[in-house]
Amino acid sequence: MSAPDYRPIITGAPGGLAPNRLELRDFVKDKKGFALYVQALDVIFKEPFDNDFSWPAIGGIHGSPNVRWGDSGPADAPGGDTFGGYCTHGSVLFPTWHRPYVVLFEQSMHNTAKKIAAEYSTDQLGWLKAAEDFRVPYWDWARPLTGKEQAVPEEMISETVTIITPQGAKTVKNPVHSFTFTSKYPYTTFGSPWDAWQTTLRYPTSNAPDAKSQMDLFNTTFSQNSSQIRTQSYQMLTRLLTWNYFSNHTTKQNPPIANSIETIHDTMHLLIGGNIDYEGHMSEIPIAGFDAAFFLHHANVDRMLALWQAIHYDVWVIPGDQPNGTYTIKDNAPVNVQSDLTPFWLTQSTYWNSKDVRDYVGNLHYSYPDFNGLEGKTPAQVSAAILKHVTELYGPTIQPGGPEKLIAGSGSVQPGGPEKPATSSNPGDSASVGYNSTTHEWTVHIRFKKYEFGKSFAVQVYLADTYVGCVSAFATTAGAAQQCENCRNNVDIELEGFVHLNEVILQKLHTLSPDVVKPYLTENLSLGLKTRKPDGTPADISRDLPSLKVAPFSRQVSQDSPYEIPRLGDATYHHDVLAGKPGHTPEDRW
Repeated sequence: MSAPDYRPIITGAPGGLAPNRLELRDFVKDKKGFALYVQALDVIFKEPFDNDFSWPAIGGIHGSPNVRWGDSGPADAPGGDTFGGYCTHGSVLFPTWHRPYVVLFEQSMHNTAKKIAAEYSTDQLGWLKAAEDFRVPYWDWARPLTGKEQAVPEEMISETVTIITPQGAKTVKNPVHSFTFTSKYPYTTFGSPWDAWQTTLRYPTSNAPDAKSQMDLFNTTFSQNSSQIRTQSYQMLTRLLTWNYFSNHTTKQNPPIANSIETIHDTMHLLIGGNIDYEGHMSEIPIAGFDAAFFLHHANVDRMLALWQAIHYDVWVIPGDQPNGTYTIKDNAPVNVQSDLTPFWLTQSTYWNSKDVRDYVGNLHYSYPDFNGLEGKTPAQVSAAILKHVTELYGPTIQPGGPEKLIAGSGSVQPGGPEKPATSSNPGDSASVGYNSTTHEWTVHIRFKKYEFGKSFAVQVYLADTYVGCVSAFATTAGAAQQCENCRNNVDIELEGFVHLNEVILQKLHTLSPDVVKPYLTENLSLGLKTRKPDGTPADISRDLPSLKVAPFSRQVSQDSPYEIPRLGDATYHHDVLAGKPGHTPEDRW
């Protein structure tokens, strides 16, 4: 990697007045930008691992092969026997650490795009301008689906794409579909079965060396989860008021509220990589960074951070600990807003920190379309505008015609479903509520030990035969964890997450009244663990996850306007609902 007298500086992509990163489905409409993106990816894919700005080197920062990037960290670290990658999973630094990571990728792509643009002889000035304004796209996995739009953008799953090259229009291999290692290092250093796969896979057909991706299964599985992901994202953005609760999946929420950004991030890793039978690269922490979807995903995680920090503009990183030490942070070491975000160099002798990356527009030179037209506004004005924008984009459906009405409980009714559920005759528990509204909200609270199962997994929630959503553990396989001392030291780390029930309850019962809902949950609420154990045999949730604790709860939620932070009543747990079922936890053991 880097020589000791040279350290790669993270500057961001220069030029312009902080151009927007665009959502992938909008980005592909820019023929020049998309063509540069595809070609630049192909170029950095083929760069060698010892080039700090190559795809394999950037991907390796997240974990395997557990070597230094950019001369960062102790030179004598024992090759992963003590530390994993640099990523700060589970701590208050999780959102801010990924910000310069995405910028590093963006910087590499921007520099490569400028070189490619210079090769065009037709409209070269237009291509050079497109390269100057180039910013990486994001996949907004919380975006509501419309019409016949498929759940996963075609450009993420198609094997080929047609772009305009310097030689004219061509159909080329789609680099977002998969990444092929050009040499055996580093993929042969991975654990099994990934050490036999030269190409990154999603939803692999098997663990055999000749396994293939199942992109249709990726699309179908995400489609089943998209509504819950949208609901979880809305609640995360509007209800988590503290950095501790927002930033990471380790912090215990008391009282319980909503999923952290990291919890939603974890589920999306598994939904992209797959873990129904066999795990693709995105489902495994040490190797996730090599899948081409990684930065489409993490650019949206960063966008979610930007939206949250705009709404809660007076809140930022607080002190905490780093569970699962990284390549440069000791296990459970204290971290704070000024902690080094290694290995991302700001200068030849200093790193970026969370204070520096807060102003991503001024310091890192990018923005998002969500903020268009808000230049010059006060923080309070921006907060109000973004809260309204987030509510309209991800929140309860505002019914067309007449006075504004909201479907109670976060999360729109899925496309194709009933737009306007029947209204209950019980005041305060109606399926349609408007201003000055108070309604019941139903949620399943789930806790488990992150490493107990020996691999990544998802606890799934069902109402009768309807799948509702899941909470995931984005972990490391048992074999790889044994190579990491800190993973062994933290086997008892407990995670928590939430699955929101209102949308499905309204579709089935047309009311949120406790008198009706609680008996229904007692009869129909169940949990599942539909995956394989590390040894390849089917998992049994009642046997293979003894740390599982599950309890549904309800609360009243009030708003005077759909565009305000909801007022949350006290959570009432219903521990008896799951009596005799997997995950049931009596109140005295909760």
